[in-house]
Amino acid sequence: LFDCLTFHVQAVDDIAAVELCGALKNVVALGAGFCDGLDFGGNTKAAIIRIGLAEMMDFIRFFFPEAKDATFFESCGVADLITTCFGGRNRKCAEAFIRGKGAKTWTDVEKELLNGQKLQGTLTAEELWPVMKQHDLFGRLPLFTMIYQIAFEGKAADCIVKLPENKRTLCKHVSVKQRGDRCRKHVRNNSPVLLLLGLLFVAGRAAGYCHAVKLTAPAFSALGGRPALRCSLTA
Repeated sequence: LFDCLTFHVQAVDDIAAVELCGALKNVVALGAGFCDGLDFGGNTKAAIIRIGLAEMMDFIRFFFPEAKDATFFESCGVADLITTCFGGRNRKCAEAFIRGKGAKTWTDVEKELLNGQKLQGTLTAEELWPVMKQHDLFGRLPLFTMIYQIAFEGKAADCIVKLPENKRTLCKHVSVKQRGDRCRKHVRNNSPVLLLLGLLFVAGRAAGYCHAVKLTAPAFSALGGRPALRCSLTA
């Protein structure tokens, strides 16, 4: 019933990263919706998704350094992020919010479009803000910072593409040799994921918002602890 040709359940033991990916991707989806509301193209949205994934990883690793790279390439990570940024309530309401040009509040948009459902992205952004302030993360997370300022502080929506140059890498706390060894193993085991991220990188570079990308291999530690479950549908 839970594992067949059209429906798969995969166990991931990286509980904190799974749960935070599920929350943080809704904030990134607001940024994608802002792009749609401004009639920016797919390349710009791809750049937002790429930066959003990097900041999700950075935020999670700041509080949970043991988070595994592999988790971000599961359904709970990049797959859920892409789906939410191209569909779903957060992207749709963010687009409507921008097209309203200040005439509609988030509550107005929510009532108009969601038929009783609630937005997760705005609530998560509001909860993130004091945490980012307490730990001085604004400089490390410029996209999350900009999304909050556009959503709640009246900052111009087109500032979503005016982020400061991001020189962070996705790999910290390991040596150069460890990075090389991991990346070689990553290429062998994760070529479909690398192809997907490569396409996002090319799109972001074409839009002028992407200059370099660094990837590392999944952490290959022993499994243990209570697994967190994520589901995905296949065509």
